[in-house]
Amino acid sequence: MKFQKGRAKTGGRKVGARDKITVELKDMILGALADNGGQAYLAARAKDQPVAFMALVGKVLPLTISMKPKPPEEMTDDELAAYIRSIKGYLDRVRAKVDPELPTPSLH
Repeated sequence: MKFQKGRAKTGGRKVGARDKITVELKDMILGALADNGGQAYLAARAKDQPVAFMALVGKVLPLTISMKPKPPEEMTDDELAAYIRSIKGYLDRVRAKVDPELPTPSLH
């Protein structure tokens, strides 16, 4: 029978159902985490293995978070000032990693 547009779904897994292997693997990972101290273990890894820890954080954060700011012309004065401070802070951190001897430019 040819596919007909608008026809109700008649087979397969329910929408949103997880694969059995995915569920079992997640349960094993959570079990291993619990066996090794749970949150305290993760806190220790954040300190001694920050790159691996941040990779984990990146995997569990929602993918819908948008870091795109509003266009400057739509920002209030307070939002614009906060945005400028965050950019300046970022540039200061990058500058310190590249060459701590570089002078910090003035933003007048």
